[in-house]
Amino acid sequence: MEKFNYDTFYIAIDYLINNNIVHSKKELADKLKVSPSKFSEILNKRMNPGIELFVVLNKEFDFNTVWLFTKQGSMLNDKSSFDSD
Repeated sequence: MEKFNYDTFYIAIDYLINNNIVHSKKELADKLKVSPSKFSEILNKRMNPGIELFVVLNKEFDFNTVWLFTKQGSMLNDKSSFDSD
């Protein structure tokens, strides 16, 4: 069985931060319902994000599910609009 690839998680996180959809890593950790210290471990690739974080990331920010899990297609759903409040 092929090992799961976490690249899309990191690409999505970079997208959210670089496009000011979230204003800090702490804010993003809160939205993903993970502690800032655990999120830091994940971002530093000392821990894998786990499928649960993919699901929360998708639910919270409405990424294209197919892209998020397979890296095929476009990253964003056509109707995606992120609330940057």
